[in-house]
Amino acid sequence: WRLNMPEVDTYGTVQPHTLIGQELFQSRNHKNFLSDVAITLALNQAASCGDNSIKIHDLTELKEVYTIIDVEEEKGTLHQIQWTDDGQLLTVSTLSGGVLTYLARLPMLGEACGTRLAYLTSLLEVTIVNDVEEVRMLYFFRHSMIILYMEASLR
Repeated sequence: WRLNMPEVDTYGTVQPHTLIGQELFQSRNHKNFLSDVAITLALNQAASCGDNSIKIHDLTELKEVYTIIDVEEEKGTLHQIQWTDDGQLLTVSTLSGGVLTYLARLPMLGEACGTRLAYLTSLLEVTIVNDVEEVRMLYFFRHSMIILYMEASLR
C-alpha cells in the first residue's frame, strides 16, 4: 500500500501537492442563497448567481471577485446560470420565467482601409484611428443615427 503522501527530496524538502478531498478554497459569495455556478474555460472565469446578484471570479484568483452584477428587478429569484461555449454571453434564468443575458466579452471586429483602422469599441461605438494624420474619431450609434463624438490628436 502506498499512501497519498507528499514527495520528499534528498534535502528533506516536501513537494507541494493536494490530497484528494482536501479543501482548497472556501468563499461565501452570496449572503442568503446560492442557486447556481457556471464555468467558462474560454475566459477562465466562474460565475455564481444567488440572492439578487451575479458574481464573476477569475479562476486563477478565486479569492477576489472580478465583477458584481446587481439584478434588483429579479430580487431573490435568480435560478440558473450558463455561459456560451465561447464565453461571450452569460445567461441567467429566473424563477418567474425571465431570462437575462449579459455580454461578457466583445468580439474583436475591425477593418482597415488605407491608413485608417476602424474597430468596434462597444456595442454602440466604433473607433476610427488614422495614425498617419494623427487623428482618432469615436462614433456613437443612437437610434439609427451616427454621431461623431470626438476628433482629437493622438499626440
